[in-house]
Amino acid sequence: MATTPIAKTPSIAIARALRRLGLTQGKGNDFRVEGEYKNGDRVCTYVLLLTPHAEESVAARADDIERWAAGDGGWDFTVNVRYSTNGRPHCTISNGAVEKVREEPPAPPATQAAPEPQPQPVQPAGETAVLEDAVQPEEEERPPAGEVPQEEAPQEEAPPSKGSLTITHTRADGTLLDGSRKGDGAFELVKPFGFKPFRSLGVLGIRHSRDREAQKWRIDCAAAALREAGWEVTVEIDETERRSFAEAEAERLERAEDRTERFSNRAGRAAAASEARHKAAHRALDGIEPGQPILRGHHSERGHRRAIERSDSHMRKSIEEHGKAEHYTHRAQAAGKYEERRYDPNRTRRRLEKLRAELRQQERYRDEETAAGRDPGRYERRIEDLNEEITAWEAVVEKARQDGVKLWEADDFAPGDFAMYSDSGSWYQVKRVNPKTLSIAWNLRLAPKQVMTLEDATERGNTWTFGMDYTNVKARCPEAAMLAFLAEGKVPGTKSAWAAHEAQPASEVRAVQAAKPKPKPKAKRSSDPKVAKRVYVECPIGGAEATLTWLNGNSQPHKDFAPVRIEAGQDKFHRSVWSRALQAEIARVLAERGYEVDGADWTLSRDRSGFVRPVKLKKEPQPAAEPPAEESPAQESEPLVDVPAAPAEEPPAAEEPAVTEPEQPVDEPAAPDEEPTAEGPAAAEPEPPAAEPQQLVDEPAEEPPAPEPSTEEPPAAEPEPPAGEPAEDPRELRLQRQQAKALGWSAGHADLATAAAAGQLYWHTDGTLRQQELPGTAGRAVALHRMTPLVKAGFLTVGAADRLNRRPVRVTPDGRRAVMVWKRWRPKPVAMNREEECEKLRPLLGGEQERRLAEQAREEEAKRKAASKAFWAAQEQLVAWEDRQDRMWKAWATVHNIRFRLQRLPAGWVPTEEEIEQHRLDPDVVAELRAEAENPQPRPKLPSTRAVPLPELPPMAADEETPEQLDLFASA
Repeated sequence: MATTPIAKTPSIAIARALRRLGLTQGKGNDFRVEGEYKNGDRVCTYVLLLTPHAEESVAARADDIERWAAGDGGWDFTVNVRYSTNGRPHCTISNGAVEKVREEPPAPPATQAAPEPQPQPVQPAGETAVLEDAVQPEEEERPPAGEVPQEEAPQEEAPPSKGSLTITHTRADGTLLDGSRKGDGAFELVKPFGFKPFRSLGVLGIRHSRDREAQKWRIDCAAAALREAGWEVTVEIDETERRSFAEAEAERLERAEDRTERFSNRAGRAAAASEARHKAAHRALDGIEPGQPILRGHHSERGHRRAIERSDSHMRKSIEEHGKAEHYTHRAQAAGKYEERRYDPNRTRRRLEKLRAELRQQERYRDEETAAGRDPGRYERRIEDLNEEITAWEAVVEKARQDGVKLWEADDFAPGDFAMYSDSGSWYQVKRVNPKTLSIAWNLRLAPKQVMTLEDATERGNTWTFGMDYTNVKARCPEAAMLAFLAEGKVPGTKSAWAAHEAQPASEVRAVQAAKPKPKPKAKRSSDPKVAKRVYVECPIGGAEATLTWLNGNSQPHKDFAPVRIEAGQDKFHRSVWSRALQAEIARVLAERGYEVDGADWTLSRDRSGFVRPVKLKKEPQPAAEPPAEESPAQESEPLVDVPAAPAEEPPAAEEPAVTEPEQPVDEPAAPDEEPTAEGPAAAEPEPPAAEPQQLVDEPAEEPPAPEPSTEEPPAAEPEPPAGEPAEDPRELRLQRQQAKALGWSAGHADLATAAAAGQLYWHTDGTLRQQELPGTAGRAVALHRMTPLVKAGFLTVGAADRLNRRPVRVTPDGRRAVMVWKRWRPKPVAMNREEECEKLRPLLGGEQERRLAEQAREEEAKRKAASKAFWAAQEQLVAWEDRQDRMWKAWATVHNIRFRLQRLPAGWVPTEEEIEQHRLDPDVVAELRAEAENPQPRPKLPSTRAVPLPELPPMAADEETPEQLDLFASA
């Protein structure tokens, strides 16, 4: 029989205890479990009770909840119960250091029949019945003064009533407080609970409470505050009285019109006041010439200063009134556009999505309340309101469609189309058409751009996209039409795009795309549930043992793998999972099961109690002798036999002159002089040099007969060597093709490197780069931004200044080789803009710069490992020093009876013999204290682990060969 595991966290324990009472957990239910965090660690777990039913259930079973949580994993929780004046319980549940409070429920009010807590047999039965009568209590029949309960004494001294107030709530009118007058003090009491004065109604009320459920906690708190101040408060709540959505909308539109008129009047008055103040500022300076200085000591000085002050005051008031006029003008414009914006069909569609989501949520809450046996009235009322509102807004959208407003949807688009974003007015190409959004091309580095294509959003093989809601689409343009517009140098507008949309609808585009053959999808590998995916290791720093737990794909303990305990032995795991000894043991445990780590490093678990790392099954090496004996020799010997045997198919007369040495293609090796015998393949099989050229020669033959269309141009065919010269090495040809393909140059990079290889490039002292095609001329200016990536990649180098103060730009040996393979194999240049051409280039494949960078990387890796080793050695010394200080401090704290570590161990303190014997101190610790007193050990310092960037390599030397030696620049 399956058993419930013990709760590993306090959240699980308290949630189980509350669910045993029939309470439901989650937002909108009975309770939620929260936590208090400090420095990323949870220090306290508490429970939020969300319904009165939950408060009453917890108050009735407080002791049982504490006992259940303690029995489920030993988690100690404190349940506090307090009661308000109306007898409602208020409970708090926490596992922190809090005082336990358990109040008794208050006695029932005098208007109800309440049983005596302790029966008094001295009183007659009839007298007791009179006291319990809640209808007409008599003054002379009260018990003597000594028998009156203590809680009844304040009732005799209650202050006189200040009056009666009524708090009413209906969904039609909201929450209102009637009976209060200005200055009676009621507003100050209810203001903290959200009550505001409604000047148009002449009462107090809670704003935004119309068409909503009553906020009972605000009403109860306000009523309690008023009763304590001496008011008689009556609370009336009627949730059934409501107004229709059409009535509410009509009132909103009417209020928007009132706001438009009111703010327009205010703006007009403010503008008139500003104009009047502006004229007054100029009138104040009448009679004073512009620019007239104040004549100090003259009889006109005081009048001049007063005139300036009056003019300044009027001008400041004019500016202030002008600001008010602008403010109220904007508010009037916003109120005037309220109806237009609220009934915008696209905004309405977005509003409908939110309303439908809320409707589904309320229906789910209603079903949960019904299943729990509680009244779902509040959810039923909200569902009724939502259905009415959704019906009204759907009618608005349908009316817009009938009026001819285009509302874009998924059927209007196909992959590859362009969509105009309504806010920016830019065009974005569509990658995917989703039910609710379009996945459009997006590149933040290039934004804003008038037309953003998928090619613009593709970097290093990844296409970045952004979700565009259909309500934000302004227009659609098919891909073919957009390419035609761009070819003419135009960007289409909404009218031309609409014409293209009608000429080629999305249905036709999707039909054409569906007719194209689709690539065969890759087979998806199903995950085996019996295979472990990760391992979880618990090991504190400096621990003596660790626990390894196997996890499945859901990050849960795997049922087929038992946890493994790893002991440290003599050395502790001072570096947790990064300890070499622990890593070796983990690798051994994985190897026993046939697993190995999957590349990623250790990561901290979610509860910060351990570390997790992915694992995978080991791949068993395939033995070389397993294939059948008849396949391997035939596969190796077939090309060797076919090459000389091919001319045998021709007539015998043409065989001798046709087979000559120069007639063989470059990509194939020369035929052997001797015909291979039957033992030839078997004898040639163990020779590695024979197998390697054959593999290089056979590479072009392995290409499929019908390759897929590619954007790259095929490499130029290599001309046949002249008669009498040997064919080139196939390995050299293959290396050249790989180097040309890996360059990644743009056309500008290639032109610059070619000019440098031809000796035509000079860097002048004024910072310009010029290409001097004819000696003795000034040459033409060349863009300088491409030179830096070529220099850093080791293709170009800048020489010393000559007598004309010019610095020649020459190619390095890697650059000469790169220009040669570029000219020979002619790979397709990479399309780059100016920013992309400034990015880092890859060095020549197998070149000198690549070797230098690899050597530098190896040296830096060795330095990093040495620094890491020194750091962890210092870390172990620091841990040992701290453990030693901790042991010495505990001995000192034991002798002086210190419980909290607020004081430091005095330097040079050594216990006496009496103290050692009295407190039974460890002799090893006493020896450490004496050694510390004689020779204090300073705290070890950890070396810095700050990453240092790699230094720049010195520039490479220029190539000594001349352009004429390569003979690559005689013709383009």
